[in-house]
Amino acid sequence: TDQSVAELVARVSKFRTRTQPLTEKIKKPKAAWLKPKFYADVEYRALSRTGATVWLHNRGTVLPRSGGGPRQVVGVVIDVTELRRAEAERDRLFDRSPDLITITGLDGRLRRVNPAFSRLFGWSEEEVLETETSIVPPHLRESVRAQRARAEAGEIIWIEDTQRMRRD
Repeated sequence: TDQSVAELVARVSKFRTRTQPLTEKIKKPKAAWLKPKFYADVEYRALSRTGATVWLHNRGTVLPRSGGGPRQVVGVVIDVTELRRAEAERDRLFDRSPDLITITGLDGRLRRVNPAFSRLFGWSEEEVLETETSIVPPHLRESVRAQRARAEAGEIIWIEDTQRMRRD
């Protein structure tokens, strides 16, 4: 159904009083939300009807009236609370593990390293992420490239013993 701009503003205002914005997009003035063709893709915390805090992911857009101005807001809101909790637990384990953990792309670039990596190899995370820095000794690089190609093809690669280089 068509709603007046005032009705849409009232609905958005009521919604915003129950949310805790986490991105700049959701902090935009109400007027931005009501512009035709505005697209939102935001995550935020909100209070459920029971008062519990939940994480929501909202994707939507404002559909215009034929004469201009907003007609309706169309979108989807997904409860991502369990996903955020699982990610927080994963990150906690990653960061606190005494064992070194790295995430490497198929292109060989490090995407993420944990603090144990930095302690063992001497490189800070900022120095190695998305760079050509290699901890693989030159004599093993071709073997590692071959393993990476096999992994990219879907094979599970088990590495039981290997050598890597420290910064110094």
